[in-house]
Amino acid sequence: MATFEKYRQRQKGQDSTLLLQSALVESKNNVLEPKVGNGSEIGPYFEDLASKIQEEELQTKRRKQERSESVQAAAPLLNLRRAYARANAKAEKSEGTTAGVDAEDEEEDDGEEDVPDSDLSRNPRDEPSVSGHALEVVYREALRVIVNRVGASDTSNAVASSDMYAHLQDVYRVGSDKHQELFGKEQAAEKPAFHVRVNVVAGQDLDSMDENGLSDPYCTLGLVHLSEELKDRRSDNKKLKMVTEMTDNVVSTTVQPKTLSPEWNEAFDFPVTDLKNMYLQVDLWDRDDDDSVGDAIKRGSSVKGIRGVGKFFQNLAEVVTTGTKDDFMGRCYVPLESIHQGGVDTWFPLESKRSKSVNGSLRLGMSFIRDSVQDSERVDPAWSPLKVYEVLYWDFVRHEVYRLQQNNVFRWRGRLPRVPTDILELFRVQLGINTVQHMAREWQVLAEAQQRHGVKFSRLIECIDVLSAEYAEAEAKNIRLSESEASDLVTSMESFVNTTLQLLGKQRDIFPPNSTTSGMPAVRRLSNLLVSLSAVYKFKGFTNFFPKRNLQEDIQTTIRESTSKWLDQMEARAAQTTTGTVQTLQQLTAVVRDIRNDLVDAGHFYDHHYKKYDCL
Repeated sequence: MATFEKYRQRQKGQDSTLLLQSALVESKNNVLEPKVGNGSEIGPYFEDLASKIQEEELQTKRRKQERSESVQAAAPLLNLRRAYARANAKAEKSEGTTAGVDAEDEEEDDGEEDVPDSDLSRNPRDEPSVSGHALEVVYREALRVIVNRVGASDTSNAVASSDMYAHLQDVYRVGSDKHQELFGKEQAAEKPAFHVRVNVVAGQDLDSMDENGLSDPYCTLGLVHLSEELKDRRSDNKKLKMVTEMTDNVVSTTVQPKTLSPEWNEAFDFPVTDLKNMYLQVDLWDRDDDDSVGDAIKRGSSVKGIRGVGKFFQNLAEVVTTGTKDDFMGRCYVPLESIHQGGVDTWFPLESKRSKSVNGSLRLGMSFIRDSVQDSERVDPAWSPLKVYEVLYWDFVRHEVYRLQQNNVFRWRGRLPRVPTDILELFRVQLGINTVQHMAREWQVLAEAQQRHGVKFSRLIECIDVLSAEYAEAEAKNIRLSESEASDLVTSMESFVNTTLQLLGKQRDIFPPNSTTSGMPAVRRLSNLLVSLSAVYKFKGFTNFFPKRNLQEDIQTTIRESTSKWLDQMEARAAQTTTGTVQTLQQLTAVVRDIRNDLVDAGHFYDHHYKKYDCL
């Protein structure tokens, strides 16, 4: 009909009332008059029809109000049920179980409904993604990081190794006999060697050592081996002598000129030979003269072994004790056994080696990483640590989604329970998977889970924001994903974009503006979807691969095509054969009313949100 063609050409903010009037007039001319003749029935019928429509709208409004009141009345009961679920979860956790509702599942509601989307598959099978030899490789790699846990744990909330083993058996359906066989192989295998990776990140609130009110700080660092006697001295608050206690090579950061808040972000690796009796020692200096402590360190950077180190520190002592050389600004001691098994990144206050106090603190990141050389004999070369990590991550997610659905929870919040989270953390830290690699894998898993099972978009927003920040920071340090890693990441993002655009094409059904559920989930979910979509288009890795893709153009194309299909459906409804004039008029009027309401929704609801997030 000509009316629909006019509507197609008038989707850019024209008055919907005028469209309704023109549709009614044209409908009367094209449909009614040929069948009615002089049209004498039309006037009275329109009055009666208008009255019926008004009455219907009032009834609809009353029903909405009643539903809203019902939701408010049920709120105390809902809160009571949630409190009961939380109490049960805590009770189960105290008994050492991992069943029931996890604490992460009870986080504050973000406004997104816990109901399945009609177009998403929600029938996960509780089966591992690998089998046979591949399953054994993945299972043994996971066992290995648990068997060889290194570092401190949060004793008040630590996950027992037995819980980790039980979770692996549950996820991969490994029976007790097979588990004991693989576990025995790992226990009998040669223990892997570890090194501690120290990242000297930054300093803050340092003392001013120069006449200009600033300093030129840099750090020297190395491992200190403490005997029982030296430990006793340390406990008596007697300062340790750097010159006589270093047992390995000493390294130096670069000098950050004229600052009291330096930033280094420089990483160093030290082999760990005696975890219980070794400290990390970091000394902070102010660069003054050409022949500085840092220069002495660099000249002796290749010195190793007790005798060589002893002679080196004798020379270093002469530099340190000379009044015209670099000024000492403070020192940090960190016992290696105090470093958390998942790594640590925090600020450490500076200590003085004399009675004179010092100010400021250093931010240090530290983690234990397994030496990869000794793994070559025991790991299938076809299975890289990243590949194993991704398989573990996805299988943990699949298992968790299945568990939730068995408890009638239809939308995973995007966070794993404590046990699988700790297994992944151990694996990531021990195998040296950096933050960018970890976040790239996390995005890929979450995006895939969103398409299969429906993950809250707010979780995806959080993930892409962290990934973008870490990606930019890594680029600044010239740390990049490999070509295959980058390709996998952007392929995942492209798939997410295409799926999300399909959801926008069904916005009339999935994000109805008249939703009355508490917190208006349709509004919140649409907003979160648009924010996550916009974040992907702004991600540098995505724009590098797809420089010609434009968010506004892609959305406009999607909405234009979906609206055209919707109008075809409306036109088909209007063209349906009816038994009489009144039925024809009723049918046509309902179609026109739907078109008018769609225009109102577009102007008052959809346009606002699309423009708010720069999507139009």
